[in-house]
This record gives sequence, structure tokens and C-alpha cells, in this order.
Amino acid sequence: MLELTGLILIALGWAIQLVSQSKNIQPALPICYALGVALLVIQGFMAGDYTATGLNLIVVILAGGVAARVSS
Repeated sequence: MLELTGLILIALGWAIQLVSQSKNIQPALPICYALGVALLVIQGFMAGDYTATGLNLIVVILAGGVAARVSS
């Protein structure tokens, strides 16, 4: 269930970006993306898939950095 919710959040972020028709990154994109991938990290940890969990954790950190940069 966490995996599905995470993927829905990622898709929602991209949908918001697409609907905005702006060339600038909308703050909702990296926020939804980071939250979605964070859920994938939790799911991966619970499933024992530590390689994917580690890679997804890196993506969460990078998306958080983008969100902080876009919001400021």
C-alpha cells in the first residue's frame, strides 16, 4: 500500500507540473516527489530491499534540495 501511495504522489507532482503549463518548476513537484519517494524508502526498508532503499533515499535528499531551492 505504501508503494502505491508513493507512486500516486509522484504522479500527482508531475501532473501538477504538466497542468501548470509553466517552464518553471512548480514547488508542488519536488514536494510531492520527495514525499512519494520517502514512502518508497519506507516500503523498501520494510521489505528488506536495502539497495533500492538507499538509492531512493538519495533521491529524497536531492528532491528536498530542489524543493528548498524552488521555494526560496
